[in-house]
Amino acid sequence: MKSITRNLILVAAGVVVLGGAAAALLLTSPAEEEETSSSSSTQTIALISKQEADLASVTVENEYGTFMVEPHTEEVESTVTADDGSTETTTTTKTTYVIEELGDLPFSNYSTEDVFECGFTLNASKDVGEVENLADYGLAEPLATITAEYVDGTSMAYCIGNESAGSNTGRYMCEKDSKHVYVVSIDDDIFNSVADFVDKTLVSVTSSDGTSSPIFTEVKLSGTNFPDPITLSGGETGLVKVSYGEIDTDLDSTEVSNMTAALASISASEAAYLYPTEEQLAECGFEEPRVIAEFTVQGESYKVIVGGDAGDKQSYIMLDGIDVIYKIENSSISVWADTTGYDLRTKFILLPMITDVDRMTVTMDGQEHVFVLSREINEEKSTEDNVVYDYTVTGDGNAITYENFQTYYQSVIMVQLMEETSEEPQGTPEVKVTYEYYEDTGKSADVIEFYAQSDRRYLVTLNGVVHGIASTSSAQMFRDFTPQILLDEELPDIL
Repeated sequence: MKSITRNLILVAAGVVVLGGAAAALLLTSPAEEEETSSSSSTQTIALISKQEADLASVTVENEYGTFMVEPHTEEVESTVTADDGSTETTTTTKTTYVIEELGDLPFSNYSTEDVFECGFTLNASKDVGEVENLADYGLAEPLATITAEYVDGTSMAYCIGNESAGSNTGRYMCEKDSKHVYVVSIDDDIFNSVADFVDKTLVSVTSSDGTSSPIFTEVKLSGTNFPDPITLSGGETGLVKVSYGEIDTDLDSTEVSNMTAALASISASEAAYLYPTEEQLAECGFEEPRVIAEFTVQGESYKVIVGGDAGDKQSYIMLDGIDVIYKIENSSISVWADTTGYDLRTKFILLPMITDVDRMTVTMDGQEHVFVLSREINEEKSTEDNVVYDYTVTGDGNAITYENFQTYYQSVIMVQLMEETSEEPQGTPEVKVTYEYYEDTGKSADVIEFYAQSDRRYLVTLNGVVHGIASTSSAQMFRDFTPQILLDEELPDIL
């Protein structure tokens, strides 16, 4: 404990240490005080020097009210496995410093420990001496009053006032009902409200190895920001699909990575309401929340709820299971709170594996062009665990070099969307592409259709569902390259 170390240094330096709390401030006689005042800049004066075990509680009164910090000790068991497989259970003592008013809410033990320390260690850097007017030092109406209760039944109360002149860290201090003033350094946590001690970290998740990104297996986004709720799903290796409305497609890995990184680390700026009432919940927008983010990461599930506007570019936010309304910076949550399904999806319409395709039909200008992909097992290259195929292709019944067809195939499946749309297709498609798959893939046929909207825009559907807007150049690739590949011409590699 840092305070114990400090005490040992003080003793070694020959600093005057008083044993009783009641006598802690009666360090010098009036004659000695004058001498101390002139030389105190080079010495440290121990006002309270006790052991942590001597202290029962610390009560702080400041502009926000009153709170008490008490130590809570519990026995914690841990099991250690040796190299030979044997286990040993050890018991250690763990001490936390609790504030009764917080109840079961998570809190910063580091901050409460600092407040508790104010009851058993206090050093002055200067002895100002007896003063006539405490108001000159901010001690007539102190910024904080600390009362230390000791296990032996004694107590001590002292007041903290203004910052001292010429000091970056010092504040004026006197014992309660005394006019003898000192300059002390004291932790700023004594000026906090109870809510300031609440842990502001809502979510903090790291990967099991501590270096890679944590693995999300599901994310659901709903609320008024998402009239069509978004679901991202996957497996043990991470998220792979996004669904919203009628759309079910692959992810944009960059957008999703940015979103999950923000979800894995959510920290509020302050705790606004502890144990909020129904009225406060309604006032802060939680009757109809803007966002409900439910996600599973590293095997743990979380539910984060974003309410209304909190002002100053902040929003109200809650973590399910924690009875606190927090404020959070909008900039830290916008990547997931203000996203859309279109943002999170891949902009490719469809990327079927060429080795899964049995037949591809391109319909345009009233004509169907059928490409048949045949495969035969290569007995020499195949093994019991891995079957290798040799592929051949025909187009409208004519043989096509497989390498040439691969270039054609890669070019036409790379069509990307430019934007989303709420429009519906009109008329008949100018280009229609149908993919049929080998039976062992278990996949149903996919149909992509391009509907002209203008000279530069095509509305694109996949299996009858509108996916967005593509440029005319995307459909033009079918018009340009299909006649060439039917003649088995070598095509330019546009990738």
